[in-house]
Amino acid sequence: MTMAGKMPNVESKATFDLHVETPGHTSPPFHESNEELEIAFSKTIEGHYRHGSTGYRRVGVLFLTWEEDDMQCKETEVDHLRTLFAEKFKYETYYFQIPSSRWRTALQKEIADLLHQFDFSDCLFIVYYGGHGELDKETQSLSIKA
Repeated sequence: MTMAGKMPNVESKATFDLHVETPGHTSPPFHESNEELEIAFSKTIEGHYRHGSTGYRRVGVLFLTWEEDDMQCKETEVDHLRTLFAEKFKYETYYFQIPSSRWRTALQKEIADLLHQFDFSDCLFIVYYGGHGELDKETQSLSIKA
């Protein structure tokens, strides 16, 4: 999807697999509503976060929005969630604004740099994307779009 006059030639999309498996854990399936997401997150984190400790040495959360953010995700979602993760959970938080040009390589570099820092069995890395997207129900992959 392109915005008239603002983001020409940004019809490309990036695809990320939502279903992640690690030893002893399978991620919850994709949920359509915020209420279901909140319940799934609470159930997933339950037992892993007590008295300020997650059982991980480090936890990082990367928040992503587009430079040309027609949904104002940074102001309406990301700022609030980033404060919550930083202050309540004491997680390291990062914010990246996906640029309109050369967005694919910029996004890949940002994620790769942070993944490198958190690529240890006792670390957890969470990515939160605020923006347009489309779920492929068959493959359970998410396409992010400008």
